[in-house]
Amino acid sequence: MLLVLCLLATIRHPEPAVPFLSWDACPFECCAYGRWTATKTVTVRSRRSETAPVAFTVHRGETVAATTGVVVTTVLGIVRATRPLTLGESRIRVAVPRGDRFYILHYQGEGTYVFWYQGRKYSDARYITPTSRAPVIVPASGVELLRAPEWSWWIKVKNQRGQSGWILGNRGFDGSDSCS
Repeated sequence: MLLVLCLLATIRHPEPAVPFLSWDACPFECCAYGRWTATKTVTVRSRRSETAPVAFTVHRGETVAATTGVVVTTVLGIVRATRPLTLGESRIRVAVPRGDRFYILHYQGEGTYVFWYQGRKYSDARYITPTSRAPVIVPASGVELLRAPEWSWWIKVKNQRGQSGWILGNRGFDGSDSCS
C-alpha cells in the first residue's frame, strides 16, 4: 500500500528532468540580450562547457551580439508548502495543498523565481527573497526550503567576423543590464 501511495505521489507530482533547460531566459533584473562590449578578455567556447574547445577570444573593447541564452538547472531546488497557497502570477496560477512539494528551477529577476509544480512552470515572487543563488524563505511565506537550486547561465555570442560560441555568465561584458 505504501509503495502504491509513493508511486501515485510521484505520478501526481513528477519532478522535471535535469539538467532542465530554460531557453532565452535572462536570470536577473533588466537582463537583455543584444550588443555587449567586452570589459576584459573573454574566452568563448565552441559548446556549453568550460572544457569545450575555444571558439574564439573577445578582447577588451570588442563588441559581440548576445543572440540567445539558456539557464541550465543542474540541481532542483525543493520547497514544501507549510499551508495551502496559490503559486503563480496573473492567469497562470495553481493551488498547492499544505504538505505538497514543488521545485525551484532558477531565479528570473525582479524578485521572481521560476517554479515547477505538477508538470508545469510558474513564475512567482512571493515566497523567496530575490537572491539569485541562495534563496531564503520570507517569514510567513507558507513554504519551507528543503534544498536550494543550482543553475548556470550560458549565453551564445557572435563576433563581428561571424564566429559564434558560448560564454558562461555575463562577467566581462557591459550591455547585458538594460537598467544601467
